[in-house]
Amino acid sequence: MSKAVVVYSGGMDSTVLLEHCIKNHDEVYVLTFDYNQRHKKEIAIAKSYVEEIHSIMEHKIVDLSFFRDLAPNSALTSDSIKVPKMKDIIGEAQPVSYVSNRNMMFLSIACSYAEAVGASEVYYGAVAVDNLSGYWDTTL
Repeated sequence: MSKAVVVYSGGMDSTVLLEHCIKNHDEVYVLTFDYNQRHKKEIAIAKSYVEEIHSIMEHKIVDLSFFRDLAPNSALTSDSIKVPKMKDIIGEAQPVSYVSNRNMMFLSIACSYAEAVGASEVYYGAVAVDNLSGYWDTTL
């Protein structure tokens, strides 16, 4: 029996990945992270989408709201920094929307959860354009 953990934001990339995992694994466990980010609508979308899928074993929304205080230098965690459009930041060494080691933190928690539920695989979605725009932790 194959089990997988999916880091699921509610965005397009992780939705495609979630569907892939549902088709290729017997049990799928889903984690969504609330790090007190400005784009909270993704969390609501993630919750709504997973509720429609009856084959998901468990969906946990992990409260990491403290992270906003630890990483206040990102447009995603600070109300005083304007969130840029992707087209405007491609090629930047590090855009203002980068959240320091966010994905590493997510993956660390997902690996711990995978061990606890007996899953042998952990998935998260990253796209090549993220690497081109200074999101260093998408190149793992």
